[in-house]
Amino acid sequence: MKSSLAIALAVLGACTAPVHGQALPVMHDLADGATYGIEQVPGNRAWGRSIGTGHGVFSLRLAQQYRTVAKVAPATSLGNDMDARNTILAANLKAGIVTAYVAYSANRGWGSSPLWNPDNPYGAVVANTPSTDSRDVLVGLALPLGATTLLASTIRKNDRDLANRDARQVAFGASYALSRRSDFYASWSRTSYHEGGAAGAINIGLRHAF
Repeated sequence: MKSSLAIALAVLGACTAPVHGQALPVMHDLADGATYGIEQVPGNRAWGRSIGTGHGVFSLRLAQQYRTVAKVAPATSLGNDMDARNTILAANLKAGIVTAYVAYSANRGWGSSPLWNPDNPYGAVVANTPSTDSRDVLVGLALPLGATTLLASTIRKNDRDLANRDARQVAFGASYALSRRSDFYASWSRTSYHEGGAAGAINIGLRHAF
């Protein structure tokens, strides 16, 4: 499951990050963008499209990504086709100094969900099988206090595969802006699994936007 703080931070921006592409200028509160990317591995490519609108304190964006990956070897028990389709609908609402975030995503295909836990990439255990059909719902809040922004969010993951690996995550964090492009951040998250058990993660780092 992706970190809810990471997704909340992504929702703060444009909901998607293009590999190669150009976003069109905002006209009459409507923004449109398209991406296309080719990886170094022959046969790997990705493309996507997003459209959004915003007016005053409210903004809404719909984005889709399609990814075609070359056949993997050796083949996994699920087959060797890793194509993926991801769709996300996100909305932001500013109420006073607080901003609320809501997002709904649909992920389909062998490569639609990562096998590794992005909360702890150096110590995570790879999942035995990836989810090929899941739905995620995120709700989050951001409270700016000067250079500091407090964050809280929760995610519910509905795994529609037969394995039914449903999960729920809560997370709290904060960021401190050093400049318009750099900030320190820290977050804590806890994930509870439908089949039992739970896991926690702590993230601390420095981020810079180029």
